[in-house]
Amino acid sequence: FKSDTDKVRNIKAAPSKIIHTKVDTSHLRFIAAQRGLNVRSLPSTQKSSKIKSTAGFGTIVEVLDKRKNWIKISYKIDDETVKGWVFTRYTKRFKK
Repeated sequence: FKSDTDKVRNIKAAPSKIIHTKVDTSHLRFIAAQRGLNVRSLPSTQKSSKIKSTAGFGTIVEVLDKRKNWIKISYKIDDETVKGWVFTRYTKRFKK
């Protein structure tokens, strides 16, 4: 079994392994929380910030905005686009 660190390292390197030309991934991240990450309506864990969805480990997300330790993301589930806020610590950037 691979460790969580190995899994994250493999996902970080994925774009360069799959596509052999330079790809701008500066606006993309992936979910690094093993159990997934709650996507919230507001950049807060207060009750007023409702959980809209849960993004699974490895889900690639587009960064739309940033507020302190929170990023507003967008990603697709089937044909539906989900937008909301997640705590930045539980996301990772791709290798350049």
